[in-house]
Amino acid sequence: MWEQGLKPYVFSYGTLINALAKNGYMSDALNLFDEMPERGVTPDVTCYNILIDGFFKKGDLLDANEIWERLFTQTFFLITLLLMVSVNVGRLDESLEIWRSMKENERVQDLFTYSTCVGRGILMGL
Repeated sequence: MWEQGLKPYVFSYGTLINALAKNGYMSDALNLFDEMPERGVTPDVTCYNILIDGFFKKGDLLDANEIWERLFTQTFFLITLLLMVSVNVGRLDESLEIWRSMKENERVQDLFTYSTCVGRGILMGL
């Protein structure tokens, strides 16, 4: 595709990854998945799910777990970033909701998350 000047987007990658995974070509599917960020395309949750499902069907729990960890790490990073931005622009009610959601969903609040919140004082009363 790149050779013809076409830039695939996340849906195109997902379709290709799905076809590879369904046909048992998990290493090729993973290579394509890993290529996405290098090409400026961010994998969505569907791409992660396709890989996790493919590795489970193959009986490869180690690789399935590794993909799950990548998804969890990316999701945590995005939630923390959203929290930081909402705190920095003074949206304290929304920041508090994000904080509570992180606690309810057992997301680990790290030093960065705490310092972001404490810096604006939204942890008072929690």
